[in-house]
Amino acid sequence: MPWFAIAVAVASAATSIHQGFAAKAAAEAEAQQAEANINAANAAAAFDSLERVKSWKQMLGSQAALFAARGVPAFTGSALNIRKEEGRRARSDLSRIELNRLLKRGSLRTQARMLRFEGRQARLGGILSGVASTARAGVKYQASVDAAEAAERARGGPTAD
Repeated sequence: MPWFAIAVAVASAATSIHQGFAAKAAAEAEAQQAEANINAANAAAAFDSLERVKSWKQMLGSQAALFAARGVPAFTGSALNIRKEEGRRARSDLSRIELNRLLKRGSLRTQARMLRFEGRQARLGGILSGVASTARAGVKYQASVDAAEAAERARGGPTAD
């Protein structure tokens, strides 16, 4: 009967260790997805920046055409002020897009690091759980052997001494 308990403990230990390694692999896959999301966020920010620049240039062209149609010089007075303000807004938008990209990248990198850390912790937890399960079974087995020897001595039978 004690051998059965040891076999169950070893099976339990193997299962715990396997689960720890499986959790580590799953966490690594999630971390790689987070890193892939960084590339997607970078591409999206680059696209948004290009679209904002394109929009700004189109708007400047429309303004220049409107000013020319009305006979207003494009680079003097209020027309120049309007162009400067639009340029400032475009630069502000581009800075906001870049800041958002950096924040998203930092968040995703932190997420990837945390996932990897949690995976390592799960793997270590599985290993420790397996070792503890096996150690408990060993202690119980040794206790049952000691109890059997003590009972044998109490009956006056042969001893292992």
